[in-house]
Amino acid sequence: MGLLPSSVSQNEQPTYTTAALSPTESLGAGDLAACDGLGRRLAAEIRALIAALPPDRRSVRAMAAHLGVNRNLCQRAVAAASSTQGGVDVVAQSPGFGQLLLLAKACVGKGIKPAIIKSLKTSIEEIADFAVKTSGSEARFRSDLRAALSGGNERESSTSDELTSRRLLFEQAALVAGSSAELRVGVGVMWPSADDTTKLDLSMVAAFQAHRCREGGMPLTAFFHEYREGEAASPEGAAVVGAAHQQDKPGKILLSRFCSSPLPFMSAHGSEGLEHHVVDPAAYHNDRAVDVATLHQTRGVTNPGTRPSDPNLDVLMHIALPVKRLIFDFYLHRSLAHQSIPFFGAFAIGAGISLEVRDAWYRQLPQGGRLEMLGAGLRHTPTPAWNRHAELVTHTFDQLGLDPAQAVGYRADIPYPVWGMTYTIGFNFSEPKAQPA
Repeated sequence: MGLLPSSVSQNEQPTYTTAALSPTESLGAGDLAACDGLGRRLAAEIRALIAALPPDRRSVRAMAAHLGVNRNLCQRAVAAASSTQGGVDVVAQSPGFGQLLLLAKACVGKGIKPAIIKSLKTSIEEIADFAVKTSGSEARFRSDLRAALSGGNERESSTSDELTSRRLLFEQAALVAGSSAELRVGVGVMWPSADDTTKLDLSMVAAFQAHRCREGGMPLTAFFHEYREGEAASPEGAAVVGAAHQQDKPGKILLSRFCSSPLPFMSAHGSEGLEHHVVDPAAYHNDRAVDVATLHQTRGVTNPGTRPSDPNLDVLMHIALPVKRLIFDFYLHRSLAHQSIPFFGAFAIGAGISLEVRDAWYRQLPQGGRLEMLGAGLRHTPTPAWNRHAELVTHTFDQLGLDPAQAVGYRADIPYPVWGMTYTIGFNFSEPKAQPA
C-alpha cells in the first residue's frame, strides 16, 4: 500500500545497506563482485520457493507452520529475498547456510517441484563453498562481510566516487533550481488507532533547515493531501490546527518552535485533495535562510496486517528541492515492528504518481542509501547532522500524546540525496492479522 509523500514538498531487524563497498584484507573487489552474483541468485531461488507455496502459506507465520521450521528462519529468509540492495546485502542478512539447507529440506513433500528445491540447495552450497574458500569458515566470512559493509559507509567515506558524484549533482541542481537547503528532516510515527486496532494512525513531520532561494528561484512548499474543509490560516499565514483530529481525517500543525522567526508568510494554493502552502519569496530577501517544520497526521489508515493480499505500507519522501542532507526517521509501535520487515529504496518516481514503489524496481537507484535500526525508545535518536533533531522527535511524540518507550525506530541518513528522487521507507506485514498492543 503506497502513501502520498510527506507533508513538506515534497523482533530486531538487520541493517539494510547499499553503501559503496571498500575491499578488506580478506575480501577484495573481485570477491565482493562474486558474492554479489551469488547473493542475487540466492534471493531469486528463495523467491521462487515462496512463489511455489500455496497463496495462503506465504506469510512468515503460515510458512513456518506449513514447513515445520522456526518462524525466525522464515522471517530472515523472506527479508533476504526481499532485499533490493544487491547480492552482498542478501548474503549478509540471510540465515546461516546450514539453516537455509534445513529450509530447503523442509520443503520436500510439501507439493513443491523437486527442481525448485534442488536449485535452491545448489545456490546455498555454492555460497557456502565460496565462503570457506575466501575466508576459511562461514563465521569469518560473515565477519569479513560486516567489515566490508562498515568500511563502505557513505558518511565515513566522503571521498567515494559515488558520494562525490552526488555532491556535484547537488551543486548543479541548486544552480538550476535557484534554491537549496542545508538539511531536510522527515520523522514518521505509525501507531495503532486507539478506537480500532484494524486501523493505524500515521503522522509525518517534515522540516527544512536553512533553505535559501534567490530571486526567481523555487521557494519552499509545504503541502497536505486529503484537504479538510473549515481550516483557516493562522495570523502569520501558515496553516495551523489543534492536535485533536477527526477519524479518517488528517490534521496539520505548524511546529513554530522549529521555524524561522518571524514566521515566513505562506499562501495556500492547489485544489481540494492536495493543498499547497508556498513560502512568500519575500521571506528570502537579503539571502535570509528560512526554516519550516510541519506535522501532518492521518487517522484511520488500514492496517496492512489485515490485508494478506497487500501486506505492504510504504511512506514516500520526494526530494523536490536540492538539499545537502536527508535524515529520514520512522518509528513504529513495538507491536507493529515485531510483525513487519523493513524496506528502503530510492526511486525515480515523482510526487503524487500513483505507483507502488515495489513494482517500480526498474526505476530504483542501485546505491540509494541504507536503512539502519535505532532500536527501542529514543536513546539513539540524536545525530550530529542537527543538534535539535532529538528535540524535534521528542516534541513530535509529545504533540501526539504517545509514549516513545513503546516505539522502535529506523533511520536513513543520506548525504546529498539525489534531486527528483523519491526516498521510501516501508514495511511488509507478512502476518495474517496484526495483533493489538
